[in-house]
Amino acid sequence: LVIIDDVWHVEDAEPLVRALSNCKTVLTTRMNDIEQYLPSKQSVTVGPLELNEAITLLTSGVMNSSHLSQMDVALLKGLAQDVHLWPLLLSLIRGQLFHDLKRNNLPCNSAIQNVQAKLHSRGLTAFDKNSMGSLDKCRKLAVSACIEMTLELLSKPLSDNFKMLIFWSGIGTSLSSEVLHKL
Repeated sequence: LVIIDDVWHVEDAEPLVRALSNCKTVLTTRMNDIEQYLPSKQSVTVGPLELNEAITLLTSGVMNSSHLSQMDVALLKGLAQDVHLWPLLLSLIRGQLFHDLKRNNLPCNSAIQNVQAKLHSRGLTAFDKNSMGSLDKCRKLAVSACIEMTLELLSKPLSDNFKMLIFWSGIGTSLSSEVLHKL
């Protein structure tokens, strides 16, 4: 089973789907008509995450959500909205929260504010396509900021392993050249 998550352009998915023709493939996207371009015409519509689901994803395995203060919940809601409730980005953020809470022993509100500060330092202050010009530009910034933040958690040997990643030719990346250099 191969999962291709968050496809935005058919031309990005087609080479992968063709190369993986002998595998069961699950593709997630926000495009309503993508199935007409792919071999299997089977699709399942799943609605977007609700804010309470995003909070659950952020806190799962990291903190007990029933013990959060109202301020912590408000901070988590802002963080979730900063990345437009995207599950993958929320999972990366959860990893940073785990690191700050468990390894750095920060209190909950400090850990959340630390993540916000790291994302804001990379230009991600809110997922607002009106202020940034386009949804694609917002998406690139959100993904890049979350990955850059996550790369800081890796040890040097582990970070070096990313240099062995294979990038499919013809598949574009939304990462900044600085992030790719780190990889």
